[in-house]
Amino acid sequence: MGKRSIGLTVVLVLAFCVLHSTGVQACEPDSILTMLRTEVESHTTIRVDYHREVHSLLFGDQKPESGQLWIAQPNRYRVETNGQVYVRGNDTLWAYSEANKQVTIRTGDLNKAEFGPAGFFGSLSDDFIRVGCGLDQVDDHDCWKVRLAAKTETAAIQRITLWVDAKSHLPRMAEYVDYNEETSKVTFSAYKTDQAKDRQQFTFFAPADAEVIVLPAKKSQENPE
Repeated sequence: MGKRSIGLTVVLVLAFCVLHSTGVQACEPDSILTMLRTEVESHTTIRVDYHREVHSLLFGDQKPESGQLWIAQPNRYRVETNGQVYVRGNDTLWAYSEANKQVTIRTGDLNKAEFGPAGFFGSLSDDFIRVGCGLDQVDDHDCWKVRLAAKTETAAIQRITLWVDAKSHLPRMAEYVDYNEETSKVTFSAYKTDQAKDRQQFTFFAPADAEVIVLPAKKSQENPE
């Protein structure tokens, strides 16, 4: 599964803010990242609709993409978009293309093998510098606008800007720039949390007519053979 295919999912984050009767108060990036972990871990599952637009001087603009994203603890997710399905379970990563009827399966050291929402949720505090935080609006909703920058020039995602709803603490919009200077803008809607039927979304069953390719397992650097 390519980094560009699922990079959209790196922006599903939650915010920390202080509310008083007079309105929204100070914004502090480190507290936002703390709230991210706290809020995500408080839900069994999170499901959200997204729409993504990509602009690139190098590759040209891509066709707009819409789909659904599911997230569950500890590192599981599912993305469905434009005939593509990506699923990470506890220790298996599936990628399915409806167009070519092909499923690829990878196991072993998945955090090193792919860049998806689960890996990103664990790396914000460690891999990004907090650049700024302020108040902004998205579709008449008061939001925190939080800016982050990667610590290294080789990181897959170099810059991230998040617009997080000050009332719901959920993202309304995000923009991120990758190492190719490709800019993705993602909007989020229709959040659903802790739905019983969503608990089954993190295992993929290949269609009967699909070709199944099992990729070589990635070896953990901590436990080389």
